[in-house]
Amino acid sequence: MLLSNRDILEEARFDNIIIDPFLPELMQPASYDVRLDCRFQILVPQLPGDPTMELDPAIDPSPQFTEIEVPKGAQFVLEPGAFVLASTYEAIALGANIAARCEGKSSLGRLGLVVHSTAGFIDPGFEGTVTLELSNSTDRPIILYPGMKIAQLCFFRLPSPSTILYGSRAAKSHYQNQSGPTVSRGYDKFKVYDIYPVDTQDQS
Repeated sequence: MLLSNRDILEEARFDNIIIDPFLPELMQPASYDVRLDCRFQILVPQLPGDPTMELDPAIDPSPQFTEIEVPKGAQFVLEPGAFVLASTYEAIALGANIAARCEGKSSLGRLGLVVHSTAGFIDPGFEGTVTLELSNSTDRPIILYPGMKIAQLCFFRLPSPSTILYGSRAAKSHYQNQSGPTVSRGYDKFKVYDIYPVDTQDQS
């Protein structure tokens, strides 16, 4: 069940939803607006003559990213077609019966800003800031201001509490208690499953 503003505040009373820091003015009818942090993870530019570098999910990509911090009063320019990792300023924590989704703001979507590639879902038990996968789908730069409203979190109450919480050993989570934009950690315990049918043809 999607939670209304009243439901979100009620769950917050029992610490099933924690938003830190919390500003009442950021509450929406059925979501909570989150702000853009000042840190970004950007891909290291490939210079002419450099060997081609692939982004391989089985290999640690962190050497291909570098973190920058935008000074107070400055802006971040997201170039056409660019991809960067950003973060919410707010940290959140979810109880065993609460899941969440990070969604874009319509006003920014109408400027061509995409706030997450596919990673909008947040599991019960998660704690930390939310990493955003920002991309510019237009042919002109988009100006981003640290502290601006960048996305909105909507919350869902589960019919029953989850018995596998994000951050637990069973969940094999990669991003519990993350702070700031965090590059992919999917290479840790990366596994390829055999999805091909077994050949039962007689080889004799």
